[in-house]
Amino acid sequence: MVESLDRAFESVCELDLVFHFDQVHFIIDEIIHGGLVIETNVTQIVNNVNEQALKRRKSQEAPLIPNASWFSKLRA
Repeated sequence: MVESLDRAFESVCELDLVFHFDQVHFIIDEIIHGGLVIETNVTQIVNNVNEQALKRRKSQEAPLIPNASWFSKLRA
């Protein structure tokens, strides 16, 4: 688990655990689910974390209203 956190945060420290607790929970969920260890391959864990981070960035870049042109027609 420490090796996965270290790769994800590039030299993990206590502040990473405090300020990025959502990412830490995701990494722990990738390793442990329902009290059972489901993944031990550090490379796979880091790949899943990176994939999830990419999806998060894409969703934050997406506009809240996909096609805002219809809204301007309503005000006219």
